[in-house]
Amino acid sequence: MNRNRNRIRLVAARIIVCVTLVCVLSVGMLLYQKYMYANGIHSDMTVLYYCVIAVMAVLTLLSIIESIRLIGMLIYRDYMTLLPNAAWVSAKASRLFATGKLVDCKFFFLNIRDCKYYNDKYGTRFGDAVIIRYAAKLSELVGKTGYVARMGGDNFALIIRRDDVDRVLDRILSLYIQVPATEGMRTINVKCRCGICSMDKADSFYDIINFANIAMSYAKECKTDYEYYTVKMVDWIREEKTVLAEYRGGMTNDEFIPFYQPKVDVNTGKLCGAEALVRWVKDGKILSPYKFIPVLEKTQKITELDFYMLDKVCQDIQSWNSQGISPVSVSINFSKNHLYEEDFVEKVKQVLAKYNVNSNQIEIELTESTGCDDFELLNRFTTAIKDAGIKISIDDFGTGYSSLSLLRGFNADVIKLDKSFLYSSINEDDNSKRFIKDIISMIGNQGGMSLCEGVETKEQLEFLKAANCNIVQGYYFDKPLPRKEYELRMLEPQYSI
Repeated sequence: MNRNRNRIRLVAARIIVCVTLVCVLSVGMLLYQKYMYANGIHSDMTVLYYCVIAVMAVLTLLSIIESIRLIGMLIYRDYMTLLPNAAWVSAKASRLFATGKLVDCKFFFLNIRDCKYYNDKYGTRFGDAVIIRYAAKLSELVGKTGYVARMGGDNFALIIRRDDVDRVLDRILSLYIQVPATEGMRTINVKCRCGICSMDKADSFYDIINFANIAMSYAKECKTDYEYYTVKMVDWIREEKTVLAEYRGGMTNDEFIPFYQPKVDVNTGKLCGAEALVRWVKDGKILSPYKFIPVLEKTQKITELDFYMLDKVCQDIQSWNSQGISPVSVSINFSKNHLYEEDFVEKVKQVLAKYNVNSNQIEIELTESTGCDDFELLNRFTTAIKDAGIKISIDDFGTGYSSLSLLRGFNADVIKLDKSFLYSSINEDDNSKRFIKDIISMIGNQGGMSLCEGVETKEQLEFLKAANCNIVQGYYFDKPLPRKEYELRMLEPQYSI
């Protein structure tokens, strides 16, 4: 790209020189002719002057044409990867589509996963190198039968012949690239999420790009590697927009309320805690969290909702304290976006102080996937929370690749086993059952409490008791309860187990 810029500078200088010479020669020719006519002298130099001016004019025209061509290359090229850019896709590729030359192709909208992690962990220079090497790998993979373009940031577009789709898709979902680092070449396994749309799905190329982008967003939502565009995805986008449009009014009207799901001590059968789960009560109906939580997680609105829930829970705890009801500890879910808030703990303490709530009456709950981005940041975050006398738990343990690392190096008060982890272990062979028992034992050896969610049957409860699990939670005991029902449960905290 720098080479093209230098070429443009050279051509521009050539144009300036040529135009200057043409102007000088023209003025000189006029003065010369005036002098000759005034003195009645005839000379053959006039023809030579005209020839030189004509040559210089032609050279100027050619230089202008070359400059326009090079500028066009810069307009349609990404400055970092030298791939075609979004402008090329909008102008050139859409022209190919309009002429029917892409009818047998599929359009891929691709997003690199964890690109922010590379920038934060190793620096932006390393992150840029990842994108450059990845772009080169994509070009090599697609070859001359397709097209690759960088759409900006960590997004790419691919136009692939139908016959090559399976081959390309199989490769791009997990590419290994060599990236220069301070200690030498580092091997990176770059994964992506991809939305795919056939070229016959719309009348305009703009719709093709939009549909593939929607499919990619849908893949992110479903946590799948790729998705083919379908019409139902448009309805999904429309629902998201509706949620975001109505969210502010819901906050203003106190439509978000906490429901409390009890936690039960396995050995005594006594209520020993609760998890506050947000519910949106709109027009007398309770909206499922799956309808709005994923939408809010894409924006900073989820962090606002987290503190809104903390405020509501602390209000309830204050009310129970004033009524003489001794509430057990309540855990509140917090998004990983809070990891980057330096004043997070102070904000939590301010809410507790506002309602005169003791720090041991609440618990901060983070999902295990939180630790995948930056384990060191997670440790600093949780240390600050524990220093404030607040308990912390890890939710969904067993669903992420960093489970054992978290168990070994993370000082959590409670490790919460994901229900899918329980189902797969209890319904399979003895090895699976021994595995979950070993996990529970390891949690205890690290000084933490084990909690298993999703307990629905007597068989599951008996298995967890035998495995020495500390706490259980699930429909076998109670579903999430509204405040009034949960108050009655606190007054009768004993379960029959």
